Amino acid sequence: MRKATRRTVWVPVLDPMEHAKWQASKLSPAEWNEQVIPVQVALDQLLIGNWNKLEGWNPIFHALNRIESMLKLFHRPDYGFVEQMQGVISAALDREEKTGAKAFKHDEIAALRELVSTYGDLLREVSHRQFKMTCAHTDANVARILKAKKGIQKKAHCLMESA
Repeated sequence: MRKATRRTVWVPVLDPMEHAKWQASKLSPAEWNEQVIPVQVALDQLLIGNWNKLEGWNPIFHALNRIESMLKLFHRPDYGFVEQMQGVISAALDREEKTGAKAFKHDEIAALRELVSTYGDLLREVSHRQFKMTCAHTDANVARILKAKKGIQKKAHCLMESA
């Protein structure tokens, strides 16, 4: 007589083919809006002088970090874009810290608008899987930088990794 087995038969919660199709598909317009509109709103708020350092700048920082991750993960050249954007943000935060001026120069406004535009364009090209990889890479990078605590510059509630 055979011994009774207690093996549980698991029913798949989701269809592997449907999941694979979803991972390979591009972000839908609603998902794209969910990622890009907060960055656009944050930029608009910063441009009219509402410089809430925690909530106001965070979407801009997340967008720049995700752009950097996408460029690294998908082996695309950045042509100095990330460093230029970091310089613009750093200059604006330094100026606000020294003088209290919550205004941008016209070239900084153009650069920040280019950042939002680039972020939106990159999100139109990535699949769900690539976006998930980008988010994980960005989160791991931020955690690594915070854990190392070496070579970090703090500028007005913003942590920047020095090269």
